[in-house]
Amino acid sequence: MNEQFSFEDNFGNSIVTYKWIPKVKLKAILLIVHGMAEHAQRYKNFALALNQSGYGVYINDIIGHGKSIKTNEDLGHFPVDGFSIAVDDIHELNKIIKREYPNIPIIIMGHSMGSFLTQSYICTYGKEIDGCILSGTSGKQSITSFGAVIANICKTLQGSRKKSSFLDKLSFGKYNSAFKPNRTNFDWLSRDSVEVDKYVESPLCGFVCTTGFFYELSSALTKLYDVNRIKNIPKELPIYIFGGEKDPVGSDTKNVLTLISMYNTLKIRDLEYLFYKDARHEMLNETNKNDVINDLISWLDKRYNN
Repeated sequence: MNEQFSFEDNFGNSIVTYKWIPKVKLKAILLIVHGMAEHAQRYKNFALALNQSGYGVYINDIIGHGKSIKTNEDLGHFPVDGFSIAVDDIHELNKIIKREYPNIPIIIMGHSMGSFLTQSYICTYGKEIDGCILSGTSGKQSITSFGAVIANICKTLQGSRKKSSFLDKLSFGKYNSAFKPNRTNFDWLSRDSVEVDKYVESPLCGFVCTTGFFYELSSALTKLYDVNRIKNIPKELPIYIFGGEKDPVGSDTKNVLTLISMYNTLKIRDLEYLFYKDARHEMLNETNKNDVINDLISWLDKRYNN
């Protein structure tokens, strides 16, 4: 079953949401949180693959993305506290899922920026879910505070709705350097040129975000690993982290290992991770995506196959 619906969040935004429910016995539901400058429908094929193995999927377009915008000018924009609003929207969707399927386990899965929203979510609402999956993620980075300062200056000088090619280049400009000669500006996403071209050609992907967006994101990331927040992550929460060994977002696994070390220090009891050789940022759109999905389903089946 494929369905599109909308819900009004606590801030007056209409949040467009998609769900795919399998015809076979339902084992669990994945609440997926997509990344920056993409949208929920990109996860359709992944959702259908999960359906075949008995897993349902719910995913909403984050504010400023996909169809969760009031005008085209909202694409790539976060209002004040936009990161927190996005986290709150995830929780509203979680409550919707619980009402519709009250006895089914819910696993939150975040990719890229969605993984940071997910990291934040489990600090506050970790007891409200049954598992956590992080894709294309990273741990604490020292440069984040510098980025927040620069973004705040740009926002102050140019206004919060100015599309900022400068901040875009500052954030992502070096990501492609490891993959020269470059065919596109987004070679760092995947080795699969067909998937990269789909991303490049979509008006709902790869757009330049506003100064307000960059400030809200970078500002939130500076607070993400506060010890008084991360200590609230339930130790019994199963966490699975996967990514490409050549993913620049995680500094070729370096900063992902920092995150894993943090979770180990917190004594998370069920923590697994898997890195794929030569793979880049979007593992669900990589040349070995079938292996990636099978590995993820195997992880799920070991925990939610009752």
